[in-house]
Amino acid sequence: MAEGLAIAPAIDSLIRHDAVVARADTDVPPASSRNPGFVGVARRALAQQGRLTPGNAANRGWLPRLDDYRHVPALLDLCHALLAGEPVHARRATLPLLRAWKAATDLPDRIATELLAFVAAPTLLTLADSGCLPPFRPESFPLPADVWPVGAAGRHAQAALRWLGWVDGPAAAPQLTTEGRMAVAFSGQFRYPLSYLPMLTRMDSLLFGDPGIALTRSGDATERHLDRAADIRFSTEVFRRNCAPVLSAMAVPLFHRSRGDSRPRVVVDVGCGEATLLASLFHAIASEPAAADAAENLLLVGVENNPVAEQAAKRTLATCGAKHVLIRGDISYPDAIAARLAVEGFDFADALHVNKSVIHDRELVDASPSEAAHAEWYGARAGLPGANADDGIFARPDGSLVDATAAQDDLVRFFRRWRPYLVRHGMIALEPHALTVDAAAALSGRSLTAVMEALHGFSCQYLATLDRFTEAIGVSGLRLAAQRLIGSELTGHVHMSCSHLVAERDSRHGL
Repeated sequence: MAEGLAIAPAIDSLIRHDAVVARADTDVPPASSRNPGFVGVARRALAQQGRLTPGNAANRGWLPRLDDYRHVPALLDLCHALLAGEPVHARRATLPLLRAWKAATDLPDRIATELLAFVAAPTLLTLADSGCLPPFRPESFPLPADVWPVGAAGRHAQAALRWLGWVDGPAAAPQLTTEGRMAVAFSGQFRYPLSYLPMLTRMDSLLFGDPGIALTRSGDATERHLDRAADIRFSTEVFRRNCAPVLSAMAVPLFHRSRGDSRPRVVVDVGCGEATLLASLFHAIASEPAAADAAENLLLVGVENNPVAEQAAKRTLATCGAKHVLIRGDISYPDAIAARLAVEGFDFADALHVNKSVIHDRELVDASPSEAAHAEWYGARAGLPGANADDGIFARPDGSLVDATAAQDDLVRFFRRWRPYLVRHGMIALEPHALTVDAAAALSGRSLTAVMEALHGFSCQYLATLDRFTEAIGVSGLRLAAQRLIGSELTGHVHMSCSHLVAERDSRHGL
C-alpha cells in the first residue's frame, strides 16, 4: 500500500506527458523530459514494482487501468485534508470520487489498494497517534467520534476502509475490524512516504517542469519538499527498533577501560537529526560497567544543517546528561566542520564519528583538480568492476541525470575527503542500501524498498547497493573494521548495514 503513496503521483505525471501509454499492445515509449534524472528515477521505481521490464517495455497487465490514476490529484488533496484535520481543504474530493470507491471492486486489487492508501494511511496514523486504542485484541473496536474525521473527508475515509475490510458497523458508529486493528498497529510505515507529501504534490514540476518548485529550500534552509519533523519521527522509530542494539554492540567496546588512553573522548554525529543516536550511545556507554567511566567526561558533538532538526537536537542533548556541543555543518564537507570545531578547541580527527542514513544524503561534489590528478595517477576506479544501471539511477537538483558510475565515483571521493579524520577511531555508519531491480521486484508489496528508493531518488539522495558501498570503502583507502547487516533475516536481502570504517595507514594515501 505504501508503494501507492510514493509512486502513484509519478505514474499520474508520466501519463499526462505521454510517457506511459494505456494501450496493451504498445510498449512504453522513451520519456522526453527536461528532467531526465527524475524521470529515470520514476521509471526505475516502476521497474522495481515489476511494471516495466529491463528493456523498458510495460508489463501489460496494468496498462489498461492507467485511467484510474486520474484520481491522484483529488486523492492528494484529500490526504492533505485528513492529515491537517481540516476537511474543508478537500475541495476536489467530491461525489465522483466516492462513486469511484463504490466501483472499486472493478479495479485490480493492487491498483485500488495503492490509490486507497491516500485515504487509509493518514486515517490510520491519526488513530494510532490519538492514543485512543487500547492494547490489541482480536475483536472489533468502536471508534471514538472525536478522532474520526468528519464531513466529506470522513465519508471518504470510511468508504476506503470499508472496501479494505478494516471498518464495519453502521456509518454513524463505525468499528475497526480485527484486520483494521492490525493495520493501525503497523501504520507507522506510512509516516515515511507521508512526510514527503509536499514533494509528491508537486511531482509534475519535478518530472517535467521546474524542479525547484518541488525542492527549493526557504531562506533559513528549511526544506519545502519534506515535513522534516515527521521524517525525524520515522527515522527515530526505525533507529530505536532496528539499529540501536547493533550500533551499541559495535561502539561500546571501543570505550572499555581495557583500551586505556586509546578510548575516544569525543563522539561526533554529522547529520544528527534530533540527536537520538548520540543520546542512545551515551546511555549505552554509561550503563556498561566496563565502559561507564568513559561516559563521565565524554563530549557529544551534534552537527546539523537543518533548522527543524537542530531545534529537536537541542532538546534531546539538553536532557541526556552529557557534555555536548551543537554546530552547523554538512557531511559532504568534513574539512569545514573540522575548521569550525577547531575554533571551539576540539580536534575533529580525535573523535569517533557516528551517523545514520546520512552518507547517501550527501551533496554531489565535483572532483577538484587535486582529486582528478589523484584519480588519474592511482586509478579512481581501480578494483571496481564498474557500476551499471541496475545499481541505480539518480538526479541532480536541476533534474539532470546522474548515472550509477558517477554516483559511485562521488562516493569514493566522499570517503577520501573523510579519510584524514578516521585514522584514530574511525566512523560507524548506519546506512540503508539500494537493491537491484529484480531483487526489489521480488519483494514488491512486502517491503518498503521501492518506496524508499523512489523517495530518496526524487529528493536527490544517492543510495548505493551494499556491494558498491563496500567497494567504494576499499578503493578510498578505508577498511572495514567490522560490519553488521540488517534486514536479511526477514527478506533475504540486506536493507541496511552498520559499518565501522577506519583509515588505512598507507603512505600512498598520505597517512
